[in-house]
Amino acid sequence: MSEIIQSDTDFINLRFGAVLPDSSWIPDVINSTDNLDVPFVQLGQVYASDVVTAIIRTVEAPIKLEVRTCNLVGPDSNCSISTLEMLRMILKDKAPEFDLSYYEQPGNAHKPLYAMDGIYREFGFKAIKSTRPFEHGVIK
Repeated sequence: MSEIIQSDTDFINLRFGAVLPDSSWIPDVINSTDNLDVPFVQLGQVYASDVVTAIIRTVEAPIKLEVRTCNLVGPDSNCSISTLEMLRMILKDKAPEFDLSYYEQPGNAHKPLYAMDGIYREFGFKAIKSTRPFEHGVIK
């Protein structure tokens, strides 16, 4: 069997977080006492408007003859405690097995669980709509 290779093909894989409607969704307040059923989904959310903007950016980008995979979640995690505290709570005794130092750096306390540097580097996209309850007046 012969292989057909397209020399002008660009593969872009966007890994979306849980996509939320802009107009009707208000973030839940997630505290350290909450038992999260699917924590890596519940803490990796993104608004539909950010998803649409990201898709437009990828479609309009110049073709690169390669495979690119990028995460697409909101600009922050939606928990009332820091992402580091939440990860330690979720991971329990396995937490020391992971390098969580990124979340200890200034300005990273509420960063999302999934790295967004790839989509910024490749397409200049940054999600802008916060998924934190604090940003929506849920917590004062």
